[in-house]
Amino acid sequence: MEQVVYGGYRWNQKTSTHLQDSMFLESYGYKVYSQNDEDGILQEIFDRIGTETKKFVEFGVQDGLECNSHYLLHKGWTGLWLEGSEPFYRQIQEKFASVIADGKLKTDNAFITRENINALLDRNGMTGEIDLLCIDLDGNDYHVWDAISRVAPRVVCMEYNGKFPPDCEWVMPYCSNHVWQGNDYFGASLKSLEKLGTRKGYQLVGTNITGVNAFFVRADLAEGKFALPATAENLYNPPQYQTRHITGHPSEFCLLGKGEIFPNGDGTTGIEDFALDAVHVNAQADADALFEMLEGAAMKSSRIVVENGVRNYEKAQVILCFLDRYRMFLEYVYAGSVPGKNTNSAEVQPGGGGA
Repeated sequence: MEQVVYGGYRWNQKTSTHLQDSMFLESYGYKVYSQNDEDGILQEIFDRIGTETKKFVEFGVQDGLECNSHYLLHKGWTGLWLEGSEPFYRQIQEKFASVIADGKLKTDNAFITRENINALLDRNGMTGEIDLLCIDLDGNDYHVWDAISRVAPRVVCMEYNGKFPPDCEWVMPYCSNHVWQGNDYFGASLKSLEKLGTRKGYQLVGTNITGVNAFFVRADLAEGKFALPATAENLYNPPQYQTRHITGHPSEFCLLGKGEIFPNGDGTTGIEDFALDAVHVNAQADADALFEMLEGAAMKSSRIVVENGVRNYEKAQVILCFLDRYRMFLEYVYAGSVPGKNTNSAEVQPGGGGA
């Protein structure tokens, strides 16, 4: 069997040492909604320095389901997402409808450059001190961070190009319309980001175990709280992109707030909304049998329509996530108490992961 060494045994040995030392951040990592273990590392950083505004700005979130600030919404934070892809932006509007409607999350569809970043922050009312800035542009990350002046983050999380060893300085030349092609031409080496951070008043405090993101804390807040020396040579992890963090079932939409069951896009939410849009259910059907049908539908990743006990699969994606919610819903339907609905044809859209 082929043995894979990520970068070199030298880096593996350093990582093993870091995991045994509580001043380093690697051992605190975990995933809730982040791509890797960033959720846990950010939690540990703020445990050490505290929070002030509980505001974030994140660039390059795609559909928002897997990013560094999604989980922070569940913890009472508010913030701004900037996403350059129009299709992804439209998905954010659907999947995060409830938190957007509640004013917890602002979104903007814009291709970010060093020339427009401050204007975009101004346009969205995001200025002054914030707790967290996350940058993941797969290209001009270094140049955009260098250009930012309208917000003053206490913590910065950004991707580095781990292809380069920690003593090597390299920055991708600026190109305003750069789009990543899936190769190693992106971003900047950790050493270059360390030096940029120092110039901007930040201390490098760690990297995650997959060698994807680097974490910086404002220097006056970091004193005595993180591993030293605060250098790329000491804090580097090699890229281990094949290492996957998995937690629970896949996400299909934001579970937070009024729309946590399944947002229907019209601002109405709650258990009633769970009975609005996709599956017709005969209220007289046996609840246990109905539940079994819904569970079977998840296995087929299909949309199920149940009318008088007859199943009809239609085109749609369904992944059952929290089966207890379905039990709650079936109890609702079985009792014939879905508000505003004919008890002979209540509707429900299941979502989430399988059992």
